[in-house]
Amino acid sequence: MDFIQNLNVEERSGPRLQNLYGLILTGVSRHDDAKKAFQKVIDRYPHSHEAFANMGLLEKRIGNLNRASVLLSKSIKLHLNISHLYYNLANIQLENSDFSEAIKNYQQALVINPKFVEGFHNLGVAQNLNSDSAAAKSSFKYYQALEK
Repeated sequence: MDFIQNLNVEERSGPRLQNLYGLILTGVSRHDDAKKAFQKVIDRYPHSHEAFANMGLLEKRIGNLNRASVLLSKSIKLHLNISHLYYNLANIQLENSDFSEAIKNYQQALVINPKFVEGFHNLGVAQNLNSDSAAAKSSFKYYQALEK
């Protein structure tokens, strides 16, 4: 019996422990089991933004970008003030070449957390790819200032 089987996360466990279990499964590349774990949390606790976010990040990891985007959007609707949710959604949009939406979500992440270094970096990348070199230059200046 391996370590993960010994964890014995029971049905009566709360959403945090069940989410942690899903993250552990994700970390050891047991993606199908991780999906089941996150889905159990979503089914039992439909207002758990963490479960939607974790499932979304798992879907991104395995290449299901559209599904990942839907799940992260649901997570944002449940909890509007977490910068990393917007950042992760923007990363997917950037990967899908949806630069204008990525820019909006990076900007929202930065409204929530104005010292989010990676947010400024990726915002600059998205702005540059969206042919707005002046805005990209400004974002990269903020990025460099925060890096110091």
